[in-house]
Amino acid sequence: MKTKTQSAKKSFKSISNGGQAVVIRLSDSSFDNQSATELFSQIESYTAANSLAGDDVSPNLLLDFQDVESLDSAGLSVLITALHNANKAGSSLSLCCVNNSVRLVLELTKIDQRFAVFGSQDEFIAYVNSTRQGRSVVAVA
Repeated sequence: MKTKTQSAKKSFKSISNGGQAVVIRLSDSSFDNQSATELFSQIESYTAANSLAGDDVSPNLLLDFQDVESLDSAGLSVLITALHNANKAGSSLSLCCVNNSVRLVLELTKIDQRFAVFGSQDEFIAYVNSTRQGRSVVAVA
């Protein structure tokens, strides 16, 4: 009997660290249970490492939703938990490039009121640079 094995799939394309900010670009068109769980693990490991390092400046985390077309309840749950844990670790968690269908889900569930939502990575970087002292954040391609 043949068995089918599934390979692990990353739910994000890249993580760029500009010192005071970490940008995670999501690559799945659907932010569902699998992709949300993978992303949650990545965020948790980053905030834990930052906490253990004793960094004075906690980074701002940005989730770039440019490629995401839909968001389900598992994705919403992970977003809320990740926001709570990031805040607890002294970090912030923001969203950018959210399309209309994802924005509608965020608005209907009122989760949009808990996140800073930016139109682009550049808007986020400008915001971080205007509110933080020290090194500037730059976009990483």
